Amino acid sequence: MKYGLDNRDWLPQLPVPSRSSTVWKDIYSVGNISSEFRKFLYDGFKIEVKSGNLTKFWEHKWLGETPLSSQYPRLYAASLQKDTRIVDIGQSSTLGWWSLNFRWDLFDREKASLLQLQHKLAEINLVRDLDDRLLWTKDKSNSFSVGSAYTKWEELNCNEDSNLHRIWKNLSPPKVEVFVWMAAQGKIASRSVLASRGLIFDEGAQECPLCAETCETPRHLLLHCRFSWEVWTGILRWWGVLWICPPTIMDFIAIWFNNSFKNLEKKCWESILFAGLWSIWTARNEVIFSNKHIKRVLRWFQEYVMWGRYSRANCQQVGSHYWLQEWKTPYEVLGPPTWSKPKKDPNMVPCH
Repeated sequence: MKYGLDNRDWLPQLPVPSRSSTVWKDIYSVGNISSEFRKFLYDGFKIEVKSGNLTKFWEHKWLGETPLSSQYPRLYAASLQKDTRIVDIGQSSTLGWWSLNFRWDLFDREKASLLQLQHKLAEINLVRDLDDRLLWTKDKSNSFSVGSAYTKWEELNCNEDSNLHRIWKNLSPPKVEVFVWMAAQGKIASRSVLASRGLIFDEGAQECPLCAETCETPRHLLLHCRFSWEVWTGILRWWGVLWICPPTIMDFIAIWFNNSFKNLEKKCWESILFAGLWSIWTARNEVIFSNKHIKRVLRWFQEYVMWGRYSRANCQQVGSHYWLQEWKTPYEVLGPPTWSKPKKDPNMVPCH
């Protein structure tokens, strides 16, 4: 109950409960961004039943690859014990442990399903006085760690562009790194992506909320929208860099990391990539959900990038570095940056 969850809930569910702590809300946010990653995590856990004191009979996945409510939907619909733990769903008797109660007399087809379920239950032996536990099946230790989850996820996605690996540099909060990683693959919840999932049916409702000129795809929103590109132009001008807009977010990330900056300047430059992408996304949500004016985008840009607040957590010297405090540009302080000019790509086109 410490973090606002029922102690019988093994894994967090969506939508986010209002009583949840900030800790769990950040964890939930990963699932909001990527349903595929959420499924990967959920599938990787397995409940080891001992006394049955922490496991819900119908609703948790403990006997088979899916919950019993999914395996036997008609029995679940008829059950009087839907939210009941295993330890409370039976009692010792000459008929065995299990005692399932239903709202109505079962039909023949339901009786056949019950018989099948009883055969499965006959193989289960509960162990009194031992708590159930959650196992992470994707590591030999059966203990979950971020490292093991990341390694297994990478193995499943080994064909991904190598530039995705460069995102995980601890230059931003984890939820921002996850967002940039999803954006690079075109999987953030833009209006075009929601439409492809059948969540938006009106073609007119797919337009970009910032410019209202074309369909809101991930790369249009974060790169090619004239308001977004104004943000990036401001950043590039601030650093004294001349650039054209790459055609994809993946190309954008690759070129951004292809620099010759050193030490503090390198950290600052690379952290600004995360700050810029996240600021545009946050401002976009403000426009949609809070009816904020479009110029909010530029205010987010000032707050997170120009003031340097975003970088201070992971780059201690940034806060005292006087270009951020006195609003001088890196170009004025450091001289022309030693930028590695990317090779000309015929597929790249200027942004308008």
